[in-house]
Amino acid sequence: MPPTRLLAGFSPALRRPPTGEADRLVVALSDIEMGPGGPLDDFPRSDYLAELLLGYGEPPFDDLEVDLVFNGDTFDLLKTTWHGTHPHYITQEVATGKMGRIIAAHPAFFDALRLFLEPGPDRRRVWFVIGNHDIDLLFGV
Repeated sequence: MPPTRLLAGFSPALRRPPTGEADRLVVALSDIEMGPGGPLDDFPRSDYLAELLLGYGEPPFDDLEVDLVFNGDTFDLLKTTWHGTHPHYITQEVATGKMGRIIAAHPAFFDALRLFLEPGPDRRRVWFVIGNHDIDLLFGV
């Protein structure tokens, strides 16, 4: 589903690409808190987000350079267990294991992110700002 359909309820300015001298479109998303799946996952419909991301490869956005900014708490590593517990100390192994659980629970999102980036860094870029729910990412994930 193109972003224009997903944004149908918003201002007309948000439903069309910028005009004039804009050199990039910046899309910012925050506090998604994607978890390891199951009933406690705060973002069980990552397929919806995947459709949104893929829409930026379709008209009228396909000719624009797009930066996608995940502005903190994209992943909820606080609620993600590792070997059945919530570890007090985070190592690279723990952080990678927890992130692996999230990746396994949300394949549509990660596939869409990969496809979004296929045009290369001159056309598509993704930025992750670290929040308090995904600070484990600083441990080498």
